[in-house]
Parts: sequence; C-alpha cells; structure tokens
Amino acid sequence: MKESIEILDNAIDCLGEPPFGEGVKRAAFKLQELEKVDCKDWPDDLRKMRDELLEDCETLISLMREPISHGNVDTQMHATEKNEVEQRIAQEMEILRARLKG
Repeated sequence: MKESIEILDNAIDCLGEPPFGEGVKRAAFKLQELEKVDCKDWPDDLRKMRDELLEDCETLISLMREPISHGNVDTQMHATEKNEVEQRIAQEMEILRARLKG
C-alpha cells in the first residue's frame, strides 16, 4: 500500500502546479502507475475505488486526445464531460489516499 500512497501523493501534488487546470491531466498520467501495483490484499471496496479511478483517468486521457468538432454543441458537451471527469479524479484520488492511509 505504501507504493500506492506514494503514487497518489505524487499525483495529488500535480493539482497545485501551474498552469492552472493542467494539474488533473498530469495527475491522470501519473495515476496510471497504479495499474502496476499489486492490490490483491486490499479490501474489495478499495480495489473498486482504484479501478474506478483508473477508468476515469483513461476516459480523461482519451478525451484529451479526441479531436473536438467545431460545432458549438459538441464543443460544449466535450468540455462539460472533461470537467466532470477531472473533478471526479481529483475527489477520488483524495478519498483513496485517505482510505489507504487509514
């Protein structure tokens, strides 16, 4: 669990780094390292939280790579979805770290 806490600490540190709004994106890339961590001894709820966090990171990364069509509605929907995923990642990181630390 110590390795997971370090990964989460490093990812959370990204949140406060400039430029504003880019921290969650950098954190999402760092959080992918959680996939390599052996979590078979973790309680089921923590494993589920980890899996959901990794899924949200994958979603955000794919949204960042996805070309935005220039229609006004599409652009707004894309931005809204990206913001929602970024907020979830920020919250999930904090919760998982707190739970792992006990």
